[in-house]
Order: sequence, then C-alpha cells, then structure tokens
Amino acid sequence: MKGAGFLLLWNDIEPAVEPEYNLWHSGEHVPQRVNVPGILAGRRYARTGDGTQRYLTIYELESTAVLSSAPYLALMEGPTPWSRRMCNHFRNITRVACHRLASAGAGMGAFLLMIRMDGSARDEAAADESTDKDSTIANDLAACATTEGIVAVHWCRTDPQVPRLAWQATTAPPARHDRILIAEATDLAALRAARPKLEALARHAAVGFGNLSETLCGPEYALLHAVHA
Repeated sequence: MKGAGFLLLWNDIEPAVEPEYNLWHSGEHVPQRVNVPGILAGRRYARTGDGTQRYLTIYELESTAVLSSAPYLALMEGPTPWSRRMCNHFRNITRVACHRLASAGAGMGAFLLMIRMDGSARDEAAADESTDKDSTIANDLAACATTEGIVAVHWCRTDPQVPRLAWQATTAPPARHDRILIAEATDLAALRAARPKLEALARHAAVGFGNLSETLCGPEYALLHAVHA
C-alpha cells in the first residue's frame, strides 16, 4: 500500500440494490474519490463468509489530512444524485481513518485480514507502552511477511483528529478502534493458516488493550476491484 494514511469503511447494503451498488461503487464512487488530490488508490473487498459488514473499502492516502481538504469535503457536501440515492441503502457502516505506522512485504494480495483492536479500556501506562511498541514493531511485521502466502502486513493507528461525518453518529458501531493490523495474502488458505501468528503479533504489539479476545475476530475479505489515481 502507498501513502502514510488510510481511510477504511465497512458496510452492508440492502440486498435489493446490491447489483446496482457494485456498479455504482466501481463506476462512479471510487473513481470519483481517487480523482481527489492526495487519494492514491481505492479498493473494494467482499467478506468471504457470512456475517455483518459484508463490504470493506480501503482508500490509500498521502496523509489523513486529505480528509479535511477542500476537494474531499466538496464531494461529501455535494454528492451526485446517484450517490445520494445509493447512500440511503447503506447499513452497519464503520468509517475509520488511520496512520500507517509500519509495513513489511510488497504488493497487493487477493485476500485480506484486518484485526481491529479497541483501546478504550487501556490505562495510561499501558498506552505509553503500546506507543513505544509502535516504533519497534517493524521486525515482527517482517517475520509475518515471510510466512508462506502472506505478501504484506501493515500496522496502523487510528487518527481521532479526522472529523466524523454526520451519519456516523447514528450508524457507526460504538467500538473505538485504536490499532489495526492488516495482512494481505495470495490465497485464503494461507491467510487462515497465518492467523495464529498474526493474532500473536497483535497481542504483543497492542499491550494493555481491553477486550482483546473479542476484538481479535477480524473476518477475511476477498478483493473485488482496485482503482489507482
């Protein structure tokens, strides 16, 4: 992945409009976003199994400052008629901006695992220790990236300074995602085989996080479409 920041969006869509949603997302929505200066690429994924938040979209950013820029905010404030209509059918939305702290490996995998960790229950000492580990995690990421089938691993910290959108107050799940581990793989079997190693890395790096056993439950996603600026 390129850039120092990401925008991550999880969502469901009403089944009746799902075919149109995929047309709109590939044909208008993502191309429109990657035309914004500072947005480098956009990818859409679909969950490989059953469950909520079937879709995942990742935008690669020069930095999270892009999300406060005039061109980006103009898109948010002036959606096209098609975009306005499609957004009425979104359900179970989560929107998270984050800084990419470290990465290992290269390229883009066909499958992805994202482990989201809730830091709301940390105490101050644990927060300091976790921040220290952010700067020393590169070797652990490199070890995971050499696992068979894993092509890239990324460690991210969410950016609480990015303004929330109006709809987030009513649609976003309440969990506060503080750290996020992203792993990309060539095939689903390899990703599942590597999950224990990836979860161990998350446990080690995210010391002091609350309810870690509940947050280490990221589903696997398959790549559907990617657009680059």
